[in-house]
Formats: sequence, C-alpha cells, structure tokens
Amino acid sequence: MNAWFRRMVGPNAKPDEEPNVTAAEAGDPRSPQPPGATEMPPEPEPEPAAEPEPEPEPEPEPEPEPEAEPEPEPEPEAEPEPEPEPELEPEREPEPELEPEPTAAVGAVPEHLSSAAATAEDQNEQWLAWCATVGELVLPIMLDLHRRIPQTSAAMLCTADGFNLCALGLDESAVGRMAALTSSLYAVANASASENVRTGGEQLDYLTLVSRASLKVVTSIPHPALGRLLMWAAADDIALGVLLVGVRGAADQIRRTLALADQPPSF
Repeated sequence: MNAWFRRMVGPNAKPDEEPNVTAAEAGDPRSPQPPGATEMPPEPEPEPAAEPEPEPEPEPEPEPEPEAEPEPEPEPEAEPEPEPEPELEPEREPEPELEPEPTAAVGAVPEHLSSAAATAEDQNEQWLAWCATVGELVLPIMLDLHRRIPQTSAAMLCTADGFNLCALGLDESAVGRMAALTSSLYAVANASASENVRTGGEQLDYLTLVSRASLKVVTSIPHPALGRLLMWAAADDIALGVLLVGVRGAADQIRRTLALADQPPSF
C-alpha cells in the first residue's frame, strides 16, 4: 500500500499529509481518468460472519434393556429304575398227601372238651361220694345231740366255703341256702373278732345268736385237708350254757371221727 501511495502522490509525500488529490485521482468514477492512471479495484466487502451452527442436541442414551432372566435349566430326567428281575422260586418238594381226618358228627362234643367235661364229672362224683361218707359218719353224732338235748330243733355241718356235709331238722330246699349263710355269717364275725388286740388274730371259737326264746350256736372244727369245718345247732327254750356244752361235745366227737376217716379227694 505504501508503494501505491508513493506512486500516486509522489515519492516525497508523507503519509500524514493529505495530498491535494483531484476527484479523478481520488478514484471518483464520475471524474475522467487521467491517461495512464490505473483504476483501483474496489475493496471487497467483508463477508458477514457465518452464524455458528447450533450444536446438535445430544441424543438421549437409550435406556438399557432389562436383562432377561435366565431360563431355568431343565432338570435332568431321572433315569428309569431297572425293573427287578423276578426271583425264581425254589422248587418245592411235593407235600405228602394227608389222609382226611374223620369228621365228627353234627352236635358232637370235641374230644378235648369231652375229656375235660368227663374229668369235671368225675371230680364232682368223687366229691359227692366223700360228702355222703362224711354224712353217714356225722349223722349219728347229730342224732345223739338231739337225744341229749331234746329242745334241739336243727343242726348242720358244712365247709367253710358253704357246702353242706350233713343236715338235720331242715327242709331239703333250705339246706344249700343255710350252708351259704352259715359260711358268710362266720366269716364276718371272725373278721370282726380278729381286729381285737386281745385275740391276736386267732380263729373265732363260738358265735351265739339269740332271738327271744331261740338260741343258735356256731363253732369251727379244724380239719387237716379242708382247713376247718363249721357246725351249728339251734334250740328253743333252753339255757345258753346247756346248748354250748352240747355243741362243744358234738364238735369234739366229729373232729376225732373225721381224723380217722378217708380224706376228701384232691383236685
């Protein structure tokens, strides 16, 4: 530009001094151009600054897809259990043919029951036979008691558990009941007397029942096989001492007689 300026205004011109430039020299297009003058090209207008392009908005990051749950692994199929081999049954020896047992007739008693029944019948017959023997031995003693004490109305000899051995002056239908009552009566009285400290648990000697003018005396007779027997006698209008003496004498005679007789059968 300085070279151009010097060429236009002269070499001695200073840049600060404004030269006297004509319109043609100033480049006015309406003024005629001097010959040999070079037309200055117009300075190019500065291009407008380009607007900065807007920065593109950042694309939203895609949300991460949820991880798919892992599919459960299929359970291994259970191997089928091997079928057990059928056990071979050992060959059985042929069983010997059994001969058919003879069938009993309808209504017949089995053999074991019939034998037990026969045994019970035999024992009952033996007991009754022994009781009859005892009765034959004791009956004369009972009759002698009645002869010595005429007021005697009835008498009995029985076992401690209530079985009749000999009875005098009783109806046949009342014999069994009176034997059972005598056993129970003596058991209760003996148990009551054993509670007395003075007796020391000894057996009851006599049991006396009084009902107005009637007396009844019960006593026990020791027996080697049966333990003891019971005897009682009843009388009317008699002194208690007379009946006690008569019963005591008869009981002693019965004890001696049975000690020499056959013992009852043992079952």
